[in-house]
Amino acid sequence: FPSGYTPVSISAGDDFSCALMDNRKVMCWGENNDGRLGQGPLATDDETTPVWVSMENGETAHFLDIGTKSACMILDSGETKCWGTNEEGQIGQGDTNIDYYPTPTEVSGNHDFVALSINSDTICAITSDAEGYCWGDNEAGQTGRGSIDTDEPTPSEILFTPNHLMLDDRDPDEDGILSIFDPFPRGCIPGSWFNSTLGDCQWNSPGHYTDQAELTQEIPCPIGSYQPYTGQSSCLLSPSGNYTDVEASITPTPCPAGQYQPAEGQTACIENDAGHFSLEGSVEQDPCPKGTYQPSTGQADCLNADPGHFVNVTGSTSQTPCSQGTYSSTSMAESCTEASLGYHAPNTGSTEQTECAVGTFADETGLAQCKDTAPGHFVASTGASSETPCPPSQYQPLGGQSSCLLTDPGHYTTSDGSIEQTECTWGYYQSESGSIRCLTSKPGHYVNQSGAAEQTPCSPGSFQNQYVKRECIEAFEGYFVAEAASPSQTRCPLGYYTDSRGSLECNLVSPGHYTTTEGATAQTPCSNGTYQPESGQSSCHYADEGHHVPEEGASQQIPCPPGSFQALTAMQFCIDTDPGYHTPEPGMTEQIICSAGTFQPDAGQGICHQADKGHYVLISGMTKQTICLAGWYQPEVGQLECLQAQPGYYSPAAGTADQIACEPGTYQGRTGASNCNNAEIDHYVEAAASTSQTPCPEGSSQPLEAQSECIFPPGLSTQTILLVAGSVGVILITGLVLIMRRKN
Repeated sequence: FPSGYTPVSISAGDDFSCALMDNRKVMCWGENNDGRLGQGPLATDDETTPVWVSMENGETAHFLDIGTKSACMILDSGETKCWGTNEEGQIGQGDTNIDYYPTPTEVSGNHDFVALSINSDTICAITSDAEGYCWGDNEAGQTGRGSIDTDEPTPSEILFTPNHLMLDDRDPDEDGILSIFDPFPRGCIPGSWFNSTLGDCQWNSPGHYTDQAELTQEIPCPIGSYQPYTGQSSCLLSPSGNYTDVEASITPTPCPAGQYQPAEGQTACIENDAGHFSLEGSVEQDPCPKGTYQPSTGQADCLNADPGHFVNVTGSTSQTPCSQGTYSSTSMAESCTEASLGYHAPNTGSTEQTECAVGTFADETGLAQCKDTAPGHFVASTGASSETPCPPSQYQPLGGQSSCLLTDPGHYTTSDGSIEQTECTWGYYQSESGSIRCLTSKPGHYVNQSGAAEQTPCSPGSFQNQYVKRECIEAFEGYFVAEAASPSQTRCPLGYYTDSRGSLECNLVSPGHYTTTEGATAQTPCSNGTYQPESGQSSCHYADEGHHVPEEGASQQIPCPPGSFQALTAMQFCIDTDPGYHTPEPGMTEQIICSAGTFQPDAGQGICHQADKGHYVLISGMTKQTICLAGWYQPEVGQLECLQAQPGYYSPAAGTADQIACEPGTYQGRTGASNCNNAEIDHYVEAAASTSQTPCPEGSSQPLEAQSECIFPPGLSTQTILLVAGSVGVILITGLVLIMRRKN
């Protein structure tokens, strides 16, 4: 069966079985002939495991039985439905001509059946008013209608007096609920009661009990008792530490924190005394331990003695503050502690001893205040029990201090206990604090005031090559100083220059320029015909062949554009191509002659023109094309010659691109013709592009020129005459060939 579903009744038939499930749906399995599994007309396969019977949405059943090849169920809505074989009218539809019903179908007659039984192919049922009905196979009078061998296709009442039946063991308490679905099949028992509204027994709800059978109402548990479960015949006493103060309690209520109860079955708890506490559900109160107290009654816990206080007895209702000179740093203290050396406790109820602050000290215990240090002395840390004199390189003009002052940068001291510092004179400096002497300024630096903390580095663009100086020197033209604190200046290298003093760096020679010496104060532009693409260079490049540089100071050479060239280097200009020549690419060193088939009439051109259709260029280097004459033609561009019109064709005018085929009735037997010849009288030309005319066959004539056929007398056709003439011609040629062979 599917997971989560359980059968409540099972019935077996002929090669198939069915079960009523706990969800009040029906499942069947086994042979499926005649639709006995109830899955509808499309389901015909046998099933080896249970499958659901087809039921409408919301349909549920409470009774199921099956026969040899059919099954019936009673729905909760009151209808009875059957399915399977109908050969003897088992489905109760009033017919036997439909062999089987594959889907559950309602039995006719609107009967309110409450139970039924199937024996082979006969079904009998009991209605809610205890009347008996049967239908189906009646071969031996099984339907109780007083006849045999006559099937009953609809439910018919059993003929006996009185016609009244009992459900007996299927409903022993006769409440109309079958035992398989009745939780009280034998009537109300202790733990349940009869609900007259529902007309049925009902389990007691939590908080209630019934200690006798057949009671008509449930009894609420009295105060001091409870019942957490349904269907109980007695109540439970509230345990110690709990109470119930209302009837019908489901659970006891624990005594709240701050109260207690030592007895069972109580309706209230007892409030704690002052100096005591109790947790929830307590059966007795507890005294507050040492270090804690409680001034109020009915409390859930004790208060910890606050820091700075103590409690030295149990069950106390108050705490005591620590006296001056003592302290308590934690809660729940049972006593206070005396302040240590280096500490003091200035107030009553101190929560901690306080370290002597920096600049103070305590050389005995129990002090309320620490002592200030004397001038020239210090205490650097808290909790000191003595003072320390200031060391050399430090000073302190005040008392009660935590440290001595280091001498400031630009100052110094040389003895212990100094109360002031001394300035460094100009030319000297001291960058650190706490010094005992000053330092001299070094090359690349200067000091121009007293009390200097640092020597000042010469700024970039200046230098100083001596000690103890007040100022720096600006770098000369052609020199530079790149970094601060430089003791010297540096010449500009090749490819660099500077034309002013105090330079931080030399100027990089620009593209198109150069310098030839170190320490240059200016850059020189590249002359015409030369160039320099890079910066920082000491020379220029000549313009390459095929290039030119028209102006000085150029950073790039310029390729000669298409239509021009240059065969020399270092040139300022390019040369235009001559007519009949071209240069197709930039940067060419020579002009290219136009090849045969092309021409160029203009100078300074990058391309040659192809000869047009109907034209030609015979040789290279031409400045114009030649037109094809009449009788000649040329269908392609860029050609070296014209083509003669072929026999059968003509070219009527100069510059013709294509030859034209002679039309039927005309011909041309030679090449290079500018027209076609008309067929003469008694001749014809049948096809286009013909190279000759044909005489009219014997028996025919043609009185006109330029005709494509001859005229025959009635009954003959040109094709017939031609066939005969052709045959005669073949015979004549064959005879001539034989005569020539004999002569040889």
